[in-house]
Amino acid sequence: MTVDPFGPDGRFVGRSALLDRLAELLGTANSVLLVGGAGSGKTTLARRLELPGDRQLFRADTHGWDLESVRTAFGALRSVLEGRDAGAYAEASRQEVHRAAELVAPFTLVIDSADRLLQHTGWCGDFFSELRFLDESMLRSQVSFLLIGGPVLAEYHDRENDNSPPLGTASTVPMTPLPADAVQELIDILPGTRRPSLSEVMDLTGGNAWLTTKLLRELDRGLPVAVAIEELQQTLVRRFTFWEKQLPAEVRRELLQVPRAGRPHAAAPADRRAREKHRLEMKALTVGVLWIDDTGRARVPQLFREWFAGRDPENRVWDVAVSFAPDDEAEARKLVQELEHHRYEVFFAPNEEVQLVQSDPMDNPPGLYQSRTRCELILWTPSYRQRYWQPRWKRRPGLVCFGPHGDPGDGLQPVYRDDDGGLSGLRGAIDDIVGKQR
Repeated sequence: MTVDPFGPDGRFVGRSALLDRLAELLGTANSVLLVGGAGSGKTTLARRLELPGDRQLFRADTHGWDLESVRTAFGALRSVLEGRDAGAYAEASRQEVHRAAELVAPFTLVIDSADRLLQHTGWCGDFFSELRFLDESMLRSQVSFLLIGGPVLAEYHDRENDNSPPLGTASTVPMTPLPADAVQELIDILPGTRRPSLSEVMDLTGGNAWLTTKLLRELDRGLPVAVAIEELQQTLVRRFTFWEKQLPAEVRRELLQVPRAGRPHAAAPADRRAREKHRLEMKALTVGVLWIDDTGRARVPQLFREWFAGRDPENRVWDVAVSFAPDDEAEARKLVQELEHHRYEVFFAPNEEVQLVQSDPMDNPPGLYQSRTRCELILWTPSYRQRYWQPRWKRRPGLVCFGPHGDPGDGLQPVYRDDDGGLSGLRGAIDDIVGKQR
C-alpha cells in the first residue's frame, strides 16, 4: 500500500528541531505542555518521539479513557503504566497509581488530547494534582510528562488549589505554522506540472500544517487551485469553526484588525500594548490562524481570513476604501484590482452610496469610511471634483487623492488610521500603480 505523502505517516518536514528539543527536555526529566490548534501536527510529532537511555516511554490518548470520574481516569492511567489496555482497570486509587509508577520509573508519559480532561471541571484538578505530585515530590527526576492539547491547556489554573497549572514546572512548547522551506519541501513532492508557487501556497494557508497538506493533496489529484479549494470547502468550514472556538474573543478581535498585507510582528515587546499584542499573536500563531512571512510581518492565511471576516461583517476592518464618482467605475475597478494585487483588502461598493466624511458640524466619524477602514482613497477625477469634493476635506486625516487630474489642493497629506504599521507600504504601492498608468 502506497503511503500518502501528505498524511500523518508521510513526509516529515519542518519539525526536526522541535522534536529534538522535546526529546532533550523529557529525557532530562523536564515535563512539557505541547499546545496547538487542531491539525497543527501535535500527534504526528509525538508519534515520532524517541528518548535516549533507559527511560521508558508510555503513550496514552484520553479518547480511549473512561472519564466519568477521577477514579476512572486513574484506572486508565494505571492501565497505561502497567502496559495494559486503557480499560483494564475500571477504577484506581491514588495509592494504586503511585505503586504502578514506582515500579516502572524512570519513565516519560505522553498523554494526547489532555485538554479533554478540562471538560470535567468537578475532578480534573484532582487528576492534575496527582501528576504534579509524581513530578515534583514523589518521583522527581525519575519521571517526566508530555501533555498534548489545545491552547486552553496552557491557560488552565486550578482555583481550588492555589491556581495551580496542570504541571507546575512544565515548559510550554507551542506548535506554530510550518516555515516556508518546509512548505516548499511538500510542494516539491508534486509533479512539476502541478506545483503551485511557494508564495501562492503560503498566502492561502500561512504554513498551517493541516491546511497546507489538505490543499496539496487535492493538487496532487490534478485539480487546479481554485477547484481544489471548492472541493475542500465543507471540510474547511468545519475546521475553521473549530479553530474559531479555540480563540478567545480578544484574539478574534485582534485578527479582524490585521491588514491583508500583514503588520510588523510584535516579537520584542517594549511596552504594555506591545506585550499584549505579542501575547495575542502567540495564541493565534499556536492555533495556526496567523503566520510570520519572510519579511517579519504577521499575516492571516487567506483561506481562513476570507471565511473569518465573513463571520463578523459588522466588525470587519478594511485596509482601504475607494471613493469614486459613478462615471469613473471602470477606472475604479482597475485601481481596486491593483491594490488587491499589492495584498490590500479593499472596500469597493459600486452599487451602494456610502458617506465618505461626516456632514455633521461636529465632524464625527461616520459608520464605514472613517471607523471601519484605515485609509480612504479618493479616485480624483473631474466628475468627482464637481459632484463630491468639498474643500474642507483638504486636510482630513486618512484621505488620499489618486488620479491623473491633479491634486485637489496644496497641503493634502495622507494620514492613515494605522496604529500598528500595517499600511506602511501603501504610499509605495500607490506610487507603483501611478507609475504603471503613466
